[in-house]
Amino acid sequence: MNLPNAAPEGPLVSIVDDDPSFGTSMRRLITTFGLKTDVFLSAQAFLDSNQVEDTICLLLDLRMPGMDGLALQRRLRETDRLVPSFS
Repeated sequence: MNLPNAAPEGPLVSIVDDDPSFGTSMRRLITTFGLKTDVFLSAQAFLDSNQVEDTICLLLDLRMPGMDGLALQRRLRETDRLVPSFS
């Protein structure tokens, strides 16, 4: 599940966090810089999306149920899908 995108244009920053209010706050902040954002409420939702290849920056929550941010980074590295990320 992901939250609706706020900005239709610009480079994509993907936010993966299980707290919807944090994702909404970060989306509002990042879009002020003219960047497109997409918010995912789980690591698996991000992996299942078609946004992985378009993401230029990944903002991750380190502590989430299921797959956490570090596990997501490992999964991306294992599949050669490298995305700059900030935890």
